[in-house]
Amino acid sequence: MHFDDARRANRKLVDLPCELVIDNWDAPIGHSIMDASPFGAWVRSSFPGKLGDIVVCCFQPEGWGKRRELILFAEVKRILTPSERFPRRGMGLEFLDITLSEQMALQRCLNPYPSRGPKRWLS
Repeated sequence: MHFDDARRANRKLVDLPCELVIDNWDAPIGHSIMDASPFGAWVRSSFPGKLGDIVVCCFQPEGWGKRRELILFAEVKRILTPSERFPRRGMGLEFLDITLSEQMALQRCLNPYPSRGPKRWLS
């Protein structure tokens, strides 16, 4: 997936707790997914990884039911560092190993959430 203006799926505004593990971290660290689609997510992070890092992302979307939490490998595709104009930090993740059935179930969970407008995650 390429993080550009032509997206494969509509991204939904969410605020989902997640845990991330990156190779050089000693333990999972709690984060928040701020928008998501069946193909990836934007994660608010005070210490985003580096472009190309592979992370393990664990979360359980509302409506996921009694299924186990989603545990997915993802690649860091975009990083936002703070500036005067945009004080938040974060990273865009592309899910690498999500199955078609998981994508479809995640889409159903995300449907009730509002769609993200252009660059809304920056504010």
